[in-house]
Amino acid sequence: MVLSAARRDGSDTLDSTFASRYGRTPLPRFKLPERTTPRDAAYQIINDELMLDGNPRLNLASFVTTWMEPECDKLMMSAINKNYVDMDEYPVTTDLQNRCVSMIAHLFNAPIGEDETAVGVGTVGSSEAIMLAGLAFKRKWQNKRKAEGKPYDKPNIVTGANVQVCWEKFARYFEVELKEVKLSEGFYVMDPVKAVELVDENTICVAAILGSTLNGEFEDVKLLNELLTKKNEETGWDTPIHVDAASGGFIAPFLYPDLEWDFRLPLVKSINVSGHKYGLVYAGVGWVVWRSKEDLPEELIFHINYLGADQPTFTLNFSKGSSQIIAQYYQFIRLGFEGYKNIMENCMENAKALREGIEKTGRFEIVSKDIGVPLVAFALKDSSTCTVFEISENLRRFGWIVPAYTMPPNAEHIAVLRVVVREDLSRSLVERLIADIQKVLADLDHHASKIITAMSLESAESSKGDVVKMTVKETQQKSCNLRWLLKMADQNEHWVPNLQTGIEHKKFTTRSSSMSISPPIAYDESEEAVLFHTGPLGNQRNVQLLPMSGPLYGFDKKNNGRASRFNPGKQRNKSHAVMPEEFGGRDRSDISDDEKNRHLMKSGPLAICNNPDCVECPADYKMKPKDYKQSASYEKKLRRFLLDEVNGWARLRELFNSYFPIMNPHTKQVQRWNKFFVISCLVAIFIDPLFFFLLSVRKSNKCIVLDWSLATAIAVVRSLTDVVYLFHMILQFRLAYVAPESRIVGAGVLVDQPKRIAIHYLRGYFIIDVFVVLPLPQLMILVLIPKYVGSSSANYAKNLLRATVLLQYIPRIFRFLPLLAGQSASGFIFESAWANFVINLLMFVLAGHVVGSCWYLFGLQRVNQCLRDACSLSKISNCQTFIDCGRGADNTSFDSFPSWVDWKNDSNSTACFNSDDGGFDYGIYQYAVLLTTKHSIITRYIYSLFWGFQQISTLAGNLTPSYFEWEVLFTMAIVGLGLLLFALLIGNMQNFLQALGRRRLEMQLRRRDVEQWMSHRRLPEGLRRQVRRAERFSWAATRGINEEELLENLPEDIQRDVRRHYFQFIKKVRIFTLMDEPFLDAICEKLRQKLYIEGSHVLYKGGTVEKMIFIVRGKMESIEADGNTSPLSEGDVCGEELLTWYLEYSTVHKEGGKIRFPGQRLPSNRMVKCLTNVEAFALSAADIEEVTALFSRYLRNPRIQGVIRYESPYWRNMAANRIQVAWRYRQRRELTRSSSCIIQ
Repeated sequence: MVLSAARRDGSDTLDSTFASRYGRTPLPRFKLPERTTPRDAAYQIINDELMLDGNPRLNLASFVTTWMEPECDKLMMSAINKNYVDMDEYPVTTDLQNRCVSMIAHLFNAPIGEDETAVGVGTVGSSEAIMLAGLAFKRKWQNKRKAEGKPYDKPNIVTGANVQVCWEKFARYFEVELKEVKLSEGFYVMDPVKAVELVDENTICVAAILGSTLNGEFEDVKLLNELLTKKNEETGWDTPIHVDAASGGFIAPFLYPDLEWDFRLPLVKSINVSGHKYGLVYAGVGWVVWRSKEDLPEELIFHINYLGADQPTFTLNFSKGSSQIIAQYYQFIRLGFEGYKNIMENCMENAKALREGIEKTGRFEIVSKDIGVPLVAFALKDSSTCTVFEISENLRRFGWIVPAYTMPPNAEHIAVLRVVVREDLSRSLVERLIADIQKVLADLDHHASKIITAMSLESAESSKGDVVKMTVKETQQKSCNLRWLLKMADQNEHWVPNLQTGIEHKKFTTRSSSMSISPPIAYDESEEAVLFHTGPLGNQRNVQLLPMSGPLYGFDKKNNGRASRFNPGKQRNKSHAVMPEEFGGRDRSDISDDEKNRHLMKSGPLAICNNPDCVECPADYKMKPKDYKQSASYEKKLRRFLLDEVNGWARLRELFNSYFPIMNPHTKQVQRWNKFFVISCLVAIFIDPLFFFLLSVRKSNKCIVLDWSLATAIAVVRSLTDVVYLFHMILQFRLAYVAPESRIVGAGVLVDQPKRIAIHYLRGYFIIDVFVVLPLPQLMILVLIPKYVGSSSANYAKNLLRATVLLQYIPRIFRFLPLLAGQSASGFIFESAWANFVINLLMFVLAGHVVGSCWYLFGLQRVNQCLRDACSLSKISNCQTFIDCGRGADNTSFDSFPSWVDWKNDSNSTACFNSDDGGFDYGIYQYAVLLTTKHSIITRYIYSLFWGFQQISTLAGNLTPSYFEWEVLFTMAIVGLGLLLFALLIGNMQNFLQALGRRRLEMQLRRRDVEQWMSHRRLPEGLRRQVRRAERFSWAATRGINEEELLENLPEDIQRDVRRHYFQFIKKVRIFTLMDEPFLDAICEKLRQKLYIEGSHVLYKGGTVEKMIFIVRGKMESIEADGNTSPLSEGDVCGEELLTWYLEYSTVHKEGGKIRFPGQRLPSNRMVKCLTNVEAFALSAADIEEVTALFSRYLRNPRIQGVIRYESPYWRNMAANRIQVAWRYRQRRELTRSSSCIIQ
């Protein structure tokens, strides 16, 4: 903890510029402000100051975790208000700590049995854990010394000089002598032999470090245990060991499980570990575990009962947050042993990469060890040119925080840099750190020669007088000062530091600067560029300035180098406002504006971008088509003129370009074509499986036939889709595209050069598209099979179609699925939710179509195999020829074969169509056997489609394949495809349907949370009913939408317009009809929605008026002190007396003009209650006060105040009451006067 001193002077202030859009309020820095600050202003002020802090992830000095998963962050925030010490109120949190202690005890191999039971406690960190462990050792040693009658006032503890500072705190705070084992060069951990030599009868324990802070090295706890055991046996002492495993406790069990350092060693009585280091929890949690209860004296444990139950506690702190304990338990169950091991291995790999990168520089010597904490400590081999402290300081320029420090006594001449490798230090950050270290070294080496020269000059100057001896530290400090001065001189070569008095300084010139200045824009060659300095220095000459509000223009030599702003016809080159970037192998600065999009300029309406949200097309092409109508005739005439001037191939090329120009991918015509093309693709992928249904089985002849008429029709339709696809391929050669490499810097650049477009497409999907568009099935059916196979070709057609269709179908699906998903290279094709719903449904239908078609084809294949087996068994001659019936006509050519009748009457072949016979195992194709014999193609297709739907929906749950290998693989493919469809398509459809009822589900969850909260707080039933009614009405009025959150994401002008729209009711108040727009905007900005249920009391007698209510919907009733009632409904205002009260009691301060308001609030002398559910908007008292302060002069207008009083039911009732009272007094005076006259 940093000790802070109180400031006597509290006059320093902060400017609360975020308190309002209309004013500023100074806030004291070191004293409490007198008044409250708006919460958003307070947040913004503190947030802006915290922005100056460093990035925690780049803080390589700290072992503390700086990143956790968002789910764990939520758990921590939900428990941020729980005080862990109240164990009776939060028993689950207490149980979570017990689980964590048990897990850590098992991890450290604590003896868990009947005789010994490990105990532990959670702490705020390892410092508290070490102090608790030290107190236990001290008290146990004192109790033993008291029992032996020996002195117990001089305890000591033995540690290495490399221990963390908390050990020194413990020794100083609790009066224990600290015996440190000195380090030596090359050995930066405690030597067990020297440590045991320092042990005496007053030693309460020896502390070993598992993971030294200096270099991450593990100390040899096993050797220390052996030496100390031997000494205890010789002396009769029982000196124990404590292991400080703050850094290495969560590393050694996972990376070095065979390393003995924990409770496996008998003298290790307690271990502490930091959960917020490699336990992977945010700062604020540590753990200490004792081997058994006997190692923790009972008198150190306190018992408290005033929090509800008897609660044992052993901590230095009382109150403590629960968030870190919950986070630690989350990490334990989230990661497990495997997760922690993987993370630690990753850290070690990154540390190894960092170590190798640092060694490759050749400038450093690695001080850390390979086995230990994942950190890298390294020292300079040669410190003559720079020091590690200078490297550390210069690394801060890149955001890195790398500590530089000297080693403890006996090794203090060794200065090292240390980088702690945590989980969030990725490999890319490691590589960047190495590169930044090399940059820093190069920068420091650049100044080395200048420093040596400057120090030599100063030494020569000093040699004329007395000789002054300086220490090494003073010399290094002198070197740092000179290095800084020379660095400043490098930034300004005409600035000379004050190294010695008497040296003449050069004067500031026009090239001198005290800040970073951009290069001059443009001046005459005869005009001298004059730049002013910050501060009082300056030059009286006027500087010629160029207007910078417009575009940047080039320079014309004929105009004496001035910008050709007024002569654009002579303009040659435009200057670029940004640095040139690499673009497509060319420098973007090399492409002149005349060449950019020059092809699109010739395309007319086809160059128009019809996407209003496009960020890729030039602004010149975001026009409406009507803008081109005026120049259409001129363009035609110009085209004809150009064509008349050229001949040959040039004329043909220009003619082609005129009718097929380069097109913008975002134009409406291209988008329409894309939709048509998607529909064509959908038809195409539905057509290909239909080729399988061309084949069928003729049961009477026991042969396979091919329907050639249907085959011709399907081939023609397929050819039409191929033609559409071919046109789409041609379109790709004339369609501009957005260069992918240009998206790295900006929104993208549209490329319209024909050559680059062609190369882009040829290098892309051109080869696949060529293969997809090939008419292979048509060639097989219409050319190859009739010509080379003959009429008896059904079996060959089956094999050829199966090979060609399946081979071509896979790349078709690869190219079509992105389009069917609704997205192309030029953007989304179908953007509506219903269109995507239909597309998903069609894809499910497509899957059933493909599966059913393949099932039919494979079933036909099995029937063919059965017939061939029957042919082999029957030994009928020419039976293999009889199986193929060709085109389906009655083949009279078979009648000449004597065996034809025998084949038709063969019992073996007849058994192939009897599925119940069991002769041939068809497996999943059992129902396909008879289906193949149906003559109607509609029957065959509909049933196959049904079968495909059924199997995809049930994941082939009712299928039992045979032992045929391909059949088993086909069944597995159906199962996999069904799972994929359920995960993708059905999931998308379910999300679409659930989106319709999303608000209803959110409302149900909200109600459940409210019920749980009311049950937890034990609210009475009457109050619960009111809460339920309020919650239902709030949901009905807002539909569960946070309007303020929606408005915050909109631009300020749209916010203002939206507020004016739905705050139109404020103009129903007469006073606001007289207000200007700024005042109304200020009011609208402060209004917040309020919802009241029937019977709610908005104001009550004796209370304070805290807000001004504008009723939007519902009815209220105002009951005055005398019982008079006034109805309030839509458009009325309640609490308007607060506005007048602020106006009447506001005063103007004479000096500063600040508005001062009284500290008390306005009391209410009436009651306002809701007769129905009321929806309203409220203006709080603080907001009214602010608005009143801003517009006080305007609101003090007597006319405005008169309107306020006239329109207010409150002031009307008050005026009526006063008139009635005055009238009664007048009547009473007249009666008194008349009675006195009678008496006289």
